[in-house]
Amino acid sequence: MAPQRPPSRQSNPGRIGMAIGKQHPFKFSHHLTRETDIAIKPPSSKGETMYRKIGITIMCCAMLTACGDKTYPGKTIITINGDKITEGYMDFLGSVNPRIKAQLSNPMGRKQIIDNIIEQELFYQAAVKKGLDHDPQVKEKADLYRRVIVAQSYVEKQLEDDAKKYYADHQSDFEKLRMSQIFIPIKSADSSNAKSPKGVKTPPAPKGHSDAEALALAKKARAEITTSEDFAKVAKEYSEDPITKANGGDLGEVSKTEQRMVRRGYEPLLDKAFSMKVGEVSEPIKTSDGYHIIVVTRGVEVEPFDSAKQGIMFRLQSDIRNKLLADLKKDAKITFADEKDAPKAAAPFGASPPPPPPAQTPTPTPDKK
Repeated sequence: MAPQRPPSRQSNPGRIGMAIGKQHPFKFSHHLTRETDIAIKPPSSKGETMYRKIGITIMCCAMLTACGDKTYPGKTIITINGDKITEGYMDFLGSVNPRIKAQLSNPMGRKQIIDNIIEQELFYQAAVKKGLDHDPQVKEKADLYRRVIVAQSYVEKQLEDDAKKYYADHQSDFEKLRMSQIFIPIKSADSSNAKSPKGVKTPPAPKGHSDAEALALAKKARAEITTSEDFAKVAKEYSEDPITKANGGDLGEVSKTEQRMVRRGYEPLLDKAFSMKVGEVSEPIKTSDGYHIIVVTRGVEVEPFDSAKQGIMFRLQSDIRNKLLADLKKDAKITFADEKDAPKAAAPFGASPPPPPPAQTPTPTPDKK
């Protein structure tokens, strides 16, 4: 007889942590996109499938800390054979991983996560009916994952403290405004001469205009904005950025150092935007890609720490982890039964690498007579 099923546990993350799988990064093309545009697609190769499996395992570890009989408040969104998944649990997933939070704000992403939760919950329930939750090997794996989570919490505690200090010391980095653009591209000088390697398909070069044509179009668009006072309408007509055009040119929230724009060389747009008033329309601004007309649609606001925390921690985590590990190793007594297992001595944390040995002068060979 199969073991009796344990009582229902609302939104138990230990059971459905595997539902998350690989989270895809923000979707970027040649053009700018907003932070909320997420690319969602199934694994397309063996390598990507393996990456998904690794992501699944890591997410399992992250979820195990909330195992047990803990329940999550909020409206019930799914009931699976009597077990309830609530909005509170979905909020918990977003707090575990900022990319999950972004995906949950996207209708397609939310649907994918819910589908994965249902799939994993059904597998969990089937495993419990067979008594696999009491299997010694399963318990051993769960304990191993728990140790990983507990160890990681030591780093996370220091990270959170340092994140608060970083936030206080860099307030200007968290000032954000909302802006829109009209983009008129300039044709690249070498785009018509570019050739693809034999047998390799490359996307067509982006459409563009001569410098004079692009500037004339930008000025014409600005004149229409001045007349109609409807930036979004003019953007949909004139802008040639296919991503932002559909949204009336909306670029979303940006900071003074917004990396998705800095990487494109669009610092002049950011500098100008943070000097403008709400509703003010800029003159055409030239970048290496073309001409831009921008408008500030919402003034500067400081992003709250709770919203910025995950991004700060991600930025600091490598340095903090390395420093903590160096301090722990310095005070630890570690012995090896077999010296061949001992790591080679490394330079102290922060030390400069030793200089390379001097080059040897080759010995000349006598000429043969």
